[in-house]
Amino acid sequence: PEKDPIARVQVRIDQDHRAVFCLEVWQTVGDLEDAVEQWCSDEGLDGLRGGHLRTAFPPRSYVDREQSMSDAQLVPSATLF
Repeated sequence: PEKDPIARVQVRIDQDHRAVFCLEVWQTVGDLEDAVEQWCSDEGLDGLRGGHLRTAFPPRSYVDREQSMSDAQLVPSATLF
């Protein structure tokens, strides 16, 4: 049987820190933001500091915490900062 697709999202926190998060396609931007904040807390980093995740190209900010990974077009992979 074929595996369900996942979203593999690399997030650049700052110049020195990157983390990869794997989420189900139905999980939301809010789930990703929460995971990033938790990872940053665990690592002793500032995190998003109230900002939003975004892509460089095409330039886009992800502000809708209810939007699914699939609807946000972050499947199968994306790099955010």
